[in-house]
Amino acid sequence: MERDGNLNIQVDLLDTSNGSELWGHQYSQKLSDILSVQEEIAREISGKLLVKLSGEEQTRLVKRSTENPEAYQLYLKGTYHWNRRTAEDLKKCIEYLDQAIALDPTYALAYAGLAGCYNVMPQYAGTPSKECYPQAEQAARRAIQIDDAIAPAHAFLGYARFVYDLDWAGAEREFRRAIALDANFVSAHSYYAGYLVAMGRFEEAIAEARRGQKLEPLSLITHATAGLVLVHARRYDDAIAQARKALDLDPNFAAGHWYLGMAYEAKGVHDVAIEEFQKTIDLVGKNPEYLASLAAAFASSGRTAEARKILAAAPDRPGDGYLSAYGRMWIHTNLGEKDRALDFLEKAYEDRAFQISMIKTQPIVDPLRSEPRFAALLRRMNFPP
Repeated sequence: MERDGNLNIQVDLLDTSNGSELWGHQYSQKLSDILSVQEEIAREISGKLLVKLSGEEQTRLVKRSTENPEAYQLYLKGTYHWNRRTAEDLKKCIEYLDQAIALDPTYALAYAGLAGCYNVMPQYAGTPSKECYPQAEQAARRAIQIDDAIAPAHAFLGYARFVYDLDWAGAEREFRRAIALDANFVSAHSYYAGYLVAMGRFEEAIAEARRGQKLEPLSLITHATAGLVLVHARRYDDAIAQARKALDLDPNFAAGHWYLGMAYEAKGVHDVAIEEFQKTIDLVGKNPEYLASLAAAFASSGRTAEARKILAAAPDRPGDGYLSAYGRMWIHTNLGEKDRALDFLEKAYEDRAFQISMIKTQPIVDPLRSEPRFAALLRRMNFPP
């Protein structure tokens, strides 16, 4: 709690097996001393746990990513907005992280945060992939250049290699490196889960997603992402339950409604999917991913006039109400127009749309799998066997 420039922190160490308190302490310091407080808390917790750490591990535990407390606060603000996953929040994330870097140009963690933000902008802000992923890679590489032991930098570099470069082996190396550096970094598990499910390694993917949930049981996006992994694994009821966990935490979490809609759409419960997709749009506006989902659900439910109305009205260039090539592919697929759908799928590949990395297992392209053009695209993408 912050009050009049002072920081009050209550730290409690609990036994997760029975909920009993093992240790607790309150810290009261000036806000400007937040980095010292963080270091002290880390030392005390490791001591109370009686954890035997190597010299390298002790150094890593108390290592400061910046000596500038104002830069650190800006980084925390940026991370908060990144986790919200809306277009407006992601813009704020970049603003805060840019400010942090301006105060400390060697702040590796802030560069890694920028990489993470640029990585998710195509999905949540509708920004074209070619405008985002090169910036994500540049920021991640800068972070690694400053400090190779920054786990988020490796995780976010891995994600860009996965969805943009389609460098399957390179992506997995980075994900594994991130987890080796910090097994408690939740996003590394979530991104690796997405990679594994895209490769068709479903059991490994589910295990990684669950590791992320155990690490951060109150994380909205972690529960929602686990739901999407289960959609790809064709475990739709489990996916619905996972998405609802996120919405139980925050009923206004737009991405949670979208993931829930995806699960219902894949299951064939189109009316509920339409309701969830509409809720998502009501919360954050006409994001291209969400708008395409709604139109596709209209098409699969037989409400073709409403689907075509969205298609006709939506521009094909970034802007309000924009529909991407991948989104148009989905709608035409559900309208039964396979040739048109494949045209847009190939365009999405040329655009390096982030969704293209998932087509080996994604349910929405199932109607296209028997088409020679689809098989040819899979071969071109050189997925592992």
